[in-house]
Amino acid sequence: VGPGALVVSSYILIPEIDGDGFDLKDYYFSIRKPFFICLAIVSAWSVIVEPVLGLGELLEIKRIFSLIFIVLFVSCAISARRSLHYLTAGYLCFHLLLLTFVIRDHIQ
Repeated sequence: VGPGALVVSSYILIPEIDGDGFDLKDYYFSIRKPFFICLAIVSAWSVIVEPVLGLGELLEIKRIFSLIFIVLFVSCAISARRSLHYLTAGYLCFHLLLLTFVIRDHIQ
């Protein structure tokens, strides 16, 4: 489910551009519902898959990040408020930066 939803969300996100002018903001907000619903499905799948396979506990600290992502993604699917989308992008960047430092410290 998760990898399939990532493929579908990637397909939704990439626009088909013809010879005419193209407004990326309009396109982004026109595809926000299916795109963010797919991302919410991926996040929900990531919360459930490890406990179902016996690879981790359901109630772990790292699941909080996924639950926050689910709330933000569903909110972005519902709302066209730019501030909410900026908040989601900022949280995603923060999370990726945090993950980069955690992985870097783990490797060293």
